[in-house]
Amino acid sequence: MRKISYILLALLIALLGASLLRSTQTDPRRDALLLFLLAGLIFALVARPPAPWPDLVARRHWPRWAFGLTILSVLLAGVAIVLFWQAPPGDLQFTGLPLILWLVSIPLFIAGTWANGSEVQEQRSRPESAPDSADVPDAEATLDAATLALPPKELLSPITAPDVAPL
Repeated sequence: MRKISYILLALLIALLGASLLRSTQTDPRRDALLLFLLAGLIFALVARPPAPWPDLVARRHWPRWAFGLTILSVLLAGVAIVLFWQAPPGDLQFTGLPLILWLVSIPLFIAGTWANGSEVQEQRSRPESAPDSADVPDAEATLDAATLALPPKELLSPITAPDVAPL
């Protein structure tokens, strides 16, 4: 119940900050920003801890041609943005060469980032082969470990304990 009340308090503070933006003050942005930060801090303190990360998939090499397409698309988009910025404001600002460069950069970027490469093979210390004599467990050591793993007789219940006559 306490968490819900904190979340509602943070929501009210955020709504107050949003309503402050519509006020007639000369510059309410600073006050609204402080209220938004306070609401965000309350939300962050009340939130649950993050869940553990899932296991990642195997890494893949990025093919050179795909990397080149991606770099080319980013460069074309950058040139388009600069040309958009330099064009005089008006109805024709977002037309012509900047628009063509921007539209060409989008499919190039998608093609470059969606390309699948080959999986990265993990480096192994030695190739897998028949086990050496050092890798084969000793029969006596295995027997001793199995005997030590048995529970003591006083821990056995009367149902599972073998019938043995007392000495």
